[in-house]
Amino acid sequence: MKTLSVQQPWASIICTGVKDVENRSWKPKDVPGRILIHAGAKRVPKDFDDTNPNLEVVSALANMKMFGILPQYNELPTSAIIGYVDVVGFDKDNNSLWAGAESIHWQLENAFLFDEPIEGVKGKLGLFDYPLDEDNLPPAHKVELNYPTLEGEHMTVHLSDESWEMLMKDDSVFTMDINDPYIIETICKEDSFELKPIKGITFKNGKLSATYKVKNYGWDAFKTPDGKEITYKLDNDGPEILWMYAIYELEK
Repeated sequence: MKTLSVQQPWASIICTGVKDVENRSWKPKDVPGRILIHAGAKRVPKDFDDTNPNLEVVSALANMKMFGILPQYNELPTSAIIGYVDVVGFDKDNNSLWAGAESIHWQLENAFLFDEPIEGVKGKLGLFDYPLDEDNLPPAHKVELNYPTLEGEHMTVHLSDESWEMLMKDDSVFTMDINDPYIIETICKEDSFELKPIKGITFKNGKLSATYKVKNYGWDAFKTPDGKEITYKLDNDGPEILWMYAIYELEK
């Protein structure tokens, strides 16, 4: 079965079904259809988020880890075949968050993550063959995309084990990145970074749940060590956009 080697965390983000584009400088002659995703040997560097220039991607990744959609970077498998996805076409002008400039965009759909990775597999350049039968693949599942939901003025937020433990240690405040295309429509008013009114939040972690009243809510900007607000542009001619996080003050 055709296999593509991808570095982490991108390999795992593909298999969650969130990353719908893979950027390459080349493409095969024919659309390959279903392929296996191999996670390369390189582990995610400790400064990965700090050195990523795309702050919307950084926000999306931070929230994915907090919501339990993506494991922490140090938990991601390497040198392993971790799942599969359908490659359905190619283009060069995709507007996905994950589409890189001056790249050939492999369009991805129908991603699955193997229940257990196939470990100890060395990657190769290009599409390479791995002895798996497409009609008899190991058990796999679609990852639940547990993004926050809003009903009226009450929000439900799923948390990873680590984020749940942090909340239990300090449940006076909850924060999450705003500049995340996957949640901004949920927490912000239309065509605005102004937060929607929230009166309560229910946090969930598996069978555990805890509900809080929201005393106050607002936002703040991420800042450099010397206190300067961090901004970015979506394009060279666009306006400066603040890199922000939402703050919810909680009470039982």
